[in-house]
Amino acid sequence: MTRDVAGVFGRGANAAREHVRRLLGSGSDGCESGSLAIAWTGGKPARDRRLVLVAGRLHNLPALAAELGEDSQDAERVVSLAIDRWDEEALGKLRGGFVIAVWDPGTSTGFLAVDQLGIGGLFLHRSSGRLSFATEVRDLLRLLATRPAPAPDRVVQWLAGGYLAGGATLYEGIERLEGGHLVRLENGGAQTVSYWGPRYAPPLSITRTEAAAKLVSALTRSVAASVPGGSRAGLQVSGGLDSSIVAAIACRLDQPPRDLAAYSLVHPDHPDIDESSLIERVTTFLGMPSERIPVSGSSALTAALEFQLAWELPTTTPMLAFNLPLLRRAAADGIAVMADGEGGDELLGCSEYVLADRVRRGDVRGAISLARRLPGVGDDPGARFLWALVREFGLKGAAPHALHRTLRRALGARRYAPRWLQPSAASRYLELHDEWAWKALEGPRWWSYLADLLTSGRVRMGAYDLLRRRAALAGVTNTHPLLEDLDLVELVLGLPPELALDPVLTRPLARDAVAGLLPDEIRLRPDKVDFSRLLIDALGGPDRALVAELLGARDAEVWAYVEPEQVRGLLEVPRERRSTEWARVVARLDRREELALS
Repeated sequence: MTRDVAGVFGRGANAAREHVRRLLGSGSDGCESGSLAIAWTGGKPARDRRLVLVAGRLHNLPALAAELGEDSQDAERVVSLAIDRWDEEALGKLRGGFVIAVWDPGTSTGFLAVDQLGIGGLFLHRSSGRLSFATEVRDLLRLLATRPAPAPDRVVQWLAGGYLAGGATLYEGIERLEGGHLVRLENGGAQTVSYWGPRYAPPLSITRTEAAAKLVSALTRSVAASVPGGSRAGLQVSGGLDSSIVAAIACRLDQPPRDLAAYSLVHPDHPDIDESSLIERVTTFLGMPSERIPVSGSSALTAALEFQLAWELPTTTPMLAFNLPLLRRAAADGIAVMADGEGGDELLGCSEYVLADRVRRGDVRGAISLARRLPGVGDDPGARFLWALVREFGLKGAAPHALHRTLRRALGARRYAPRWLQPSAASRYLELHDEWAWKALEGPRWWSYLADLLTSGRVRMGAYDLLRRRAALAGVTNTHPLLEDLDLVELVLGLPPELALDPVLTRPLARDAVAGLLPDEIRLRPDKVDFSRLLIDALGGPDRALVAELLGARDAEVWAYVEPEQVRGLLEVPRERRSTEWARVVARLDRREELALS
């Protein structure tokens, strides 16, 4: 179901009712009841004594309906029945990426909630006893009396690191409801509370073979939920492991039958990164029809500007231009759903901070032994290299959280902030940036790091909002079975961390799990292509003039945060020295200018 929701709760709700109704356009509907005015798209929901709106997807709807003894597969009716039985605890039983709005006019109470991982987006603005909310920032902006300015501290965070703190947006006063949280609406007030969060439990006592079997079973359930039967579905396939795993499992599913096609980007102008032969190997092995979309001379900033104009926020990835054509081609071909392997690196990879737990136990020798098994160290790592790994992931990982902030303040902003930030912005960055915040989670260091990465870390990076908005621009539903499955996340967090270690291959347990489902040429491939060359070429080629124009303007608002000469120096970096980080910084600076012009 495709649904947008927006509304006002508290002071001024009655006066805002007509504005709320008009906000979402002619296809919307709405209602007003006491202190709540709310509107939605997607047709009228089934109603009993309360209003229930579900935006997004529930993966476990059939199972939940069966548990409730309900024949209907209407998401809003099933959720209403679940609330009757379990009240707010019903949220913990739901799976998927969703936003839920519930309102009981008889008691003038209700709540707004997002799923446990924060896949669904709900944006909030509070002012003088009034809560305005919407499933997209652009809609929320239209509910407000005045348009908020960009928040300086958040702009600094985003410019320097490409991320925002949990719950933050680039607009002053607009927050994102964090995963596993709800907002209770009662007595004219709106209180945010947590209903779910990651909790540590000792890893399963399990063999490698048993763990691989559990993993492939969980992957199969996730892919089945993401690739619906009975309609045409596309699979984004590269020569990489993650997308190939999703494709291989999808091709095994036969109940209900699926009409599958592979869509792949190819790079005829870049033979060093072109994976055409590997794509051919995968699709031939799986017996899938394959569509190839060539990428050549694309502009990164043109796609970024299109995104900015549509959503009134900058894209969080400069690689948007290289994904949109593939999704649009699939939509033009009548593909209803596109699935991909996004999120596999984090989900299926290792937590290097397993070294920190050995150090915390005083077992430095054990930390060195484990360092020999970290992905990428090879068969014969040198002693200096091993010690560098132990220092980075063992000693630093074991240090108390408070020690990091003390050292940062003692060493100063210039030690940690990018050189191109102005001194005042660098000081803000020093106070705001905390790469060790994950240590606040209770549990071993390996688990705390991974739990944060797989939950709130993805929200900080803007992954879910980006993917949802990108798909909407392309006109297709895009699903991500390695990114959006809570049960899969909890399984991975419950496996012994040593199962993810291998000195040569990343994601070794996942490779074991799909043995026989993929050709070994793909399954055991040790290297991974870095596609950043496309972005470097775009910024130095088709986008060069626009980059110079945006960053050459004397009145560019970005100069409030950065040193002009340092930024101009970035633009003059010779081609052979342009790195992935160089390209991402330049792209963020340009997109910041777009935000200022909105």
